Amino acid sequence: MQELTQAQYLQNIADYEKLYLIITENDKVFLRADIENAETLRIEMMYFEMDTSLTFWEANSECRGNYAGKIFFVEYEGIEPAKINILNDFLNLCTNSIFLLCDNDELKNILPKYPNESIYIIIK
Repeated sequence: MQELTQAQYLQNIADYEKLYLIITENDKVFLRADIENAETLRIEMMYFEMDTSLTFWEANSECRGNYAGKIFFVEYEGIEPAKINILNDFLNLCTNSIFLLCDNDELKNILPKYPNESIYIIIK
């Protein structure tokens, strides 16, 4: 796990699907938002508790199954507007955030080190 500046965070983005915004509060980790780059490029916003005994990818998948239908989207009218705006819109969801570069298996390490924070994460 490595702390980054926002500029370093942006430089390390290679795949939108590996970006997460999480919030730690009340001794829990919550998935707040991520970016989908499948059929269309959009921001998915939610407030799902993540199981910290799992990897980021496993916890992401598992928590979505528990809260089906409670995802809200920031969608764009075409791929070009999405490419231009999506990162700014994603990074503006939370201010005063921490930026981290993490291995997939480091979810369990987040809460003890960063309680009560909003954290933008890139999975290596």
